[in-house]
Amino acid sequence: MLICVCQEHLERALDEYTEEHEVAPSIFLRVQLEREGKEVATQCSYCQKESFYVVKGNAD
Repeated sequence: MLICVCQEHLERALDEYTEEHEVAPSIFLRVQLEREGKEVATQCSYCQKESFYVVKGNAD
């Protein structure tokens, strides 16, 4: 599960991920994952602003 979010919605994404999976996720800068060749959404999952962070589980 990947959640791409703007700065405003980071806490919401962390809460939702933790509630659903009962473990804390990892947080990455979107540009960091893009540099590694991973494709991630450029828009926030909640408001469609430009995403800044990617919240993901260790198994993802």
